[in-house]
Amino acid sequence: MSLPLIVLRAVVLYLSIIVATRLLRFRHVGIMAKHNYLVAAGVVGAASTGILDPQTSLVRMLAVLSFFTMLGLSLSFLDLKLPQALRDKPIPLISYGRMEKKQLRKANMTIENLLGQLRLKGFFDLESVESALLETTGRVSATKKSEAQPVSRQQMKLPSKMAVPPIKLIYDGEVITDNLEKLALNRQWLEIELQKQGFSSPKEVFFAALLQNGSLYLCSH
Repeated sequence: MSLPLIVLRAVVLYLSIIVATRLLRFRHVGIMAKHNYLVAAGVVGAASTGILDPQTSLVRMLAVLSFFTMLGLSLSFLDLKLPQALRDKPIPLISYGRMEKKQLRKANMTIENLLGQLRLKGFFDLESVESALLETTGRVSATKKSEAQPVSRQQMKLPSKMAVPPIKLIYDGEVITDNLEKLALNRQWLEIELQKQGFSSPKEVFFAALLQNGSLYLCSH
C-alpha cells in the first residue's frame, strides 16, 4: 500500500473517532460509566488497529467503529431508562463511624488506601469520620461527625497543631509489631487496651490504630 493511501486511511479513521466521540459525548474518564469506558476503549482500539495494520479493510474498520458507536448510544439510552440495571452504586466503607469490612473487600480497597483517601480529604482522625463512600467515579467521599466539628483553633486564637495520621497496630487479627516498637509499646500494653474495650484477643479485631490524641480506634470483624 502506498504512503498516500496509508495517510488517507489514518485521516479517515481519525475523523471517524472524532465523530464517534462527539456522538457518544465522552467526558472525563473519572465521570464516565463503565459501559461508556469500555465502548471508548473499543472505538480507540479498532481505529488503532486500522491505522497500524494497512492490510486491514478500511470498510470493515469503519463498520466496527459504527457498531461500537451504536452500542454506546444504545447503552446510554438504557442507562437513562433503566439506571439501576447499568449504573453502579456507591459502596459504604464507613458507616456510623465503623469500618465495613465486607464492603472494603467488595471494593478491593485496603486499609492503607482508605486512610490515604481520607487524608486527602483532610480526615486525619478516624474518630471524626461519620461515614465514607466509594463513589462510582472511584473517589472516596466522607462526612464528619457533628460532635467532631468544634470551634477551630484559629477562631480560638490558639497555635496550630500538626495533624498526625493514625498508626496501624492490628490488621485482620494480626498485630503490627514493627509499629508497636516504633511507638515504644509492646503487645502486653495492646492486649490490656483491647481488654478495656471488651476484646479478649487481637484475633477478634479487624483493624486497630493509635490516634493522635492517644486513644485506640478499634473495628471488630
